[in-house]
Amino acid sequence: MGVRLSRLIVAALLVALCVVALAYYLLRDVEPPRVERLELLERVRKGGVQRVFVCVREGNPSGSATLQLNGTIVEIPLTERSGDLACYASTFNVSTFFAGEGRVAGKLVVRDTRGNTATVDVSFYVNLEAPKIVSVELQRADFGRYEVSARIEDENLREVFILVGERSIPLAPSGGLYRAVLEVLNDTDFTLRAVDRLNLSSSYRGRIEFSRDNPNAAYALGRGLNLSLVSLILPLDSDREQDANEKQFIDLIVEYRSMLAVPAFSNYLWRVVSDGSVSSEELERARNFAQLVVEIYETVLSEKSLYESYVWGYMRVKDPVRTADYSSNLALKLGLDGSKTSKAVAKALAYYGIAVVDRGLPENLEELAMLVEAVGIEGYGSKLVDFTPITFHSTEGDFAYVIDSGRDAWMLAKHLKIINDTGFNILKHPEMFEGLNGKIIANAYSLFDAEYGINYAEQFISGRKLRPTDNDVWDLIMLQWSLYSNKAPQLGGGGKLYNRDFPWYDSDKLDALYQDDNTRRQALFFLFYLDNGAFDIEAAKRFELLVDPLPREVQEDLYELISDSRSQSRIIPGYRINSLNDLLKWIDLVTYEKKLIDEQTANKLKKEIATIPFGFIVTGLKGAKTALIQAEREYEAISKLYPDGKIGRWNEDPRYYYYGWLMDRQNHGLSNTVYQYTGVKIDEYKTWPEFIQLVNQRSAIDQYITKNWKYWDLVKFVTGYERWNHVYGMDEMDEGNYITPQTLRAFGFPMYFVHIEPTPVGAAAYEWVVSLPDYIAEGMKASFNDTIIVGPANGFGLHLCKDGILRDGIKELFGFVGGTSLYRQGEIVWANCGLTSNIRFYFTRKRY
Repeated sequence: MGVRLSRLIVAALLVALCVVALAYYLLRDVEPPRVERLELLERVRKGGVQRVFVCVREGNPSGSATLQLNGTIVEIPLTERSGDLACYASTFNVSTFFAGEGRVAGKLVVRDTRGNTATVDVSFYVNLEAPKIVSVELQRADFGRYEVSARIEDENLREVFILVGERSIPLAPSGGLYRAVLEVLNDTDFTLRAVDRLNLSSSYRGRIEFSRDNPNAAYALGRGLNLSLVSLILPLDSDREQDANEKQFIDLIVEYRSMLAVPAFSNYLWRVVSDGSVSSEELERARNFAQLVVEIYETVLSEKSLYESYVWGYMRVKDPVRTADYSSNLALKLGLDGSKTSKAVAKALAYYGIAVVDRGLPENLEELAMLVEAVGIEGYGSKLVDFTPITFHSTEGDFAYVIDSGRDAWMLAKHLKIINDTGFNILKHPEMFEGLNGKIIANAYSLFDAEYGINYAEQFISGRKLRPTDNDVWDLIMLQWSLYSNKAPQLGGGGKLYNRDFPWYDSDKLDALYQDDNTRRQALFFLFYLDNGAFDIEAAKRFELLVDPLPREVQEDLYELISDSRSQSRIIPGYRINSLNDLLKWIDLVTYEKKLIDEQTANKLKKEIATIPFGFIVTGLKGAKTALIQAEREYEAISKLYPDGKIGRWNEDPRYYYYGWLMDRQNHGLSNTVYQYTGVKIDEYKTWPEFIQLVNQRSAIDQYITKNWKYWDLVKFVTGYERWNHVYGMDEMDEGNYITPQTLRAFGFPMYFVHIEPTPVGAAAYEWVVSLPDYIAEGMKASFNDTIIVGPANGFGLHLCKDGILRDGIKELFGFVGGTSLYRQGEIVWANCGLTSNIRFYFTRKRY
């Protein structure tokens, strides 16, 4: 029983154990902890602390959880428990566990006491550190360019850039640094930022002191100077300072910036600043030169505009900047930056530049220096370079003679030098400048511009084109100077007989007598005008002597052949000449066939006849010289006679021939005109003496001028003398075209012609007009009102008796200066009988 009991007890125990085991098995903890809350920092800076907090549902929590990261285990102890909620928390210095910066990843492991495990994947960044901007350097690379270099430490650096306003400029790695170039033109704040791959960034604030580094350039830009021009100033900033002279120099550049396009000016300023400083003397010289360049350029530009408005052809200024540059360099060669100069000096330089650059004339610095010295004389210099247009008023629209200022200024400079070289110091007589200016303008027009002028004749005769550099051109110009100036008081001619009411040699007096500038310049133009032709008195006299021994029929035939292109020989019917050889052949025919002259006479005749101009008219340069020389001879002859000398076989007063001219015109269609002029009607006399007697008794225009102007008597004496002083071969037209007008000019009377249309039979198509001083011209206007016309240059003459002209049926009236036009018959060049207009201005115009 005891054994059985023992066995029962053992069995019961075994059953109990089985029950317990079964219960344990059925009731044991197999659920892992359930993570309900996990908190940790996603980003932990270097040296920073990571805070981990995790709560789980677990009835049997273990005493700690673990973070398993990158092979590193960090224990997180159980810190609190409430029911089945267990929370673990810990902090730790990430730098203790992780050396590098970056992302760490792994698992959070939470176990319970039953061996159940919960895991959560976790990751976060450790040892985070913004890029370290170790240093930033700012270095001026060039004007307006600064190199920024930064040393930055960061193993995960992504980018470095600079912010300037809204602009972002990247820095590129180079030699362990990050570099960029900033272009700025003012004081500029900037921010440098370094950003790593973890979006951590560092900033550096800096400032570029542009005005400190470039004080002069900054000032110039602030004044509005264009950036492209600032380079001119940069040498002044080499010391990074600005003084008073430099500031004023920049003000000057800004003021005259438009002139920097002229290389001479910009180069001049560059030379000033090239040493990095501006002295007071340099500043003053720069001011002088700047003003001079402006005036030169404005003058060149004005001439360009003038030429383009009025003139077509060669008168052009192609490139004003190039011309102004040349002229400005001339100014420097002459040292004109050393003092202030007048506008007249600038004009002289500008005009000379046009001459050389645009007209191709040679530079002569010595001549230019004399011109510049002359125009610098106060009160007179400006008159020397007045090349504004001369206007001739006309009922058909004013005619403006646009002067080639370049060519004429060049000629004026040469004229001054040649005059000075003769021994007469023209610079000591600036009162002559205005007259000399008028002379050059008239000479140049006569030589080069006149449609029927001297150049026209030369080209027609030989194909030669005259140039201002030609020696024989200057022979002619100086011949006129010599012959006209010998009446000037400055050259000892003050006592000579002359029209002292046109003192071209003294502008002080001339300006008082002709107060209107344009009128005065017109008169100077008419005085110094050079005819392109002349009746050769000496040739006519030689011809007369040559043919005097010949039979009368030979004389008459030869005269007709040599004086009229339409003539045919009477001795040899139908024979006409078309060359000198034809004329020589005619002499042979008369000698050997007709037996009218002997061989010896014929040979002499052939030799001498070759020197006689056809029609006795010489043209071109030779004609102009002949006109001047003959007029001077006439001047000398008349001067010896005036005022009481007599002429002719009956010892007559030359004035009688003046009145004889008037009587002739009255009896050839101009009865009313001469009546208005003299007060004598055509039916009041029968003889010449009667006409003169009546004139002396009347009071009309001629008598008014005679009474009030002493030089009118000289006009009458001269014109009367030349009406009488005919030579063999000279007709009235030759006298009217050449002899009388050329002699009037020799006595100092500006003159031109007035043409009438229709021309009455027996009257002249045109007659001379002379200039009157203001006091006579104004007196006539007041006395005779609009019954007369006072023309350009205060001109008056017979054909300007308006009332009489109109009553005589004249429909058209115009003034003109003319030239001899030519035509060719065979090999012979002939002169047309009447002069052809070069400048024409209408007083009345016939309407068709």
